[in-house]
Amino acid sequence: LPAGCGMISSTEAPVNRKALSSLLMFLFALVSLSAEQPTRLQHIRGGLSLLITPECNDVVLEGDDGLLPVDTPMKEFFKEAEAALSSLPHHRVRLVVNTHFHWDHTDGNPLYGSQGVVIIARPETRELLTKEHMFGTRRQAPSPAEGLPMVLVTSPTEFLFAGQRVVLLPFPGGHGSDDMALLFPDLKVIHLGDLLYPSPFPLTPKTLESYLVRFGKSFIDGQPPETIYLSSHDLPWSRQEIIDLHTSLSRLLRRAKQLRNSGVKGEKLLNKLLSFRESLPAPDRDGASSPTGWCRLLARLMGADRT
Repeated sequence: LPAGCGMISSTEAPVNRKALSSLLMFLFALVSLSAEQPTRLQHIRGGLSLLITPECNDVVLEGDDGLLPVDTPMKEFFKEAEAALSSLPHHRVRLVVNTHFHWDHTDGNPLYGSQGVVIIARPETRELLTKEHMFGTRRQAPSPAEGLPMVLVTSPTEFLFAGQRVVLLPFPGGHGSDDMALLFPDLKVIHLGDLLYPSPFPLTPKTLESYLVRFGKSFIDGQPPETIYLSSHDLPWSRQEIIDLHTSLSRLLRRAKQLRNSGVKGEKLLNKLLSFRESLPAPDRDGASSPTGWCRLLARLMGADRT
């Protein structure tokens, strides 16, 4: 690893190697927060900033030795992203972490890898990047060798970058099979990647229930009130906003199960969920992770008779 990056600890945990098959286009029709805004940096806390591009928000940690971006910009936004990063005093990219394999998070990998930048990800992410994937009509080609992660994380792992603790937390079973979150304990910031993005794979109503329990234990319980939560397709969240969203999703799931068990399906089920969501604590706001989006996902899951 580059200077300033010292590995501290790694806890053994089993690796989930579930392969990701075909996905429908609507699962990953990404909601852009900044479609009418230029690529730009938004300071978060300490040396942490959000690199906002038209497709994705990438977290960037700056230190005296350079930068650690979390995920890489798409090729069409790479020059704009580099220009935005050049405004930082120490803007040489030294290390990259991928939260998962999707193109809007890894498209810039080869551009950094060809410069000798170390890329960190889960083994599942590397494996998925070696294959072709179709997202509706969008093709994600296999990554060239220089874009593949070379440091692989199979369990919760903590290291130092520029004197700041960075914790990598593999968290499969919700948005996809290879997701990973990042905790910055010293800065009281958590980056969720796409963990709150409402996509059906690999969720069922039953697995969603356990996923929400795991999410609460991992990212809400015990976190200080001033914790800031970052997401790849949303504006920053406060801890209370994440609690409200988590509570709302849990209540929506219970209501969806009640409606399905009563024989309510299809458009009628969706309309009832949309009406019910008006009573929930989390409001809809700009970004992908809105309660309304989760209403639509739950209606699809229930309509597909997935248990």
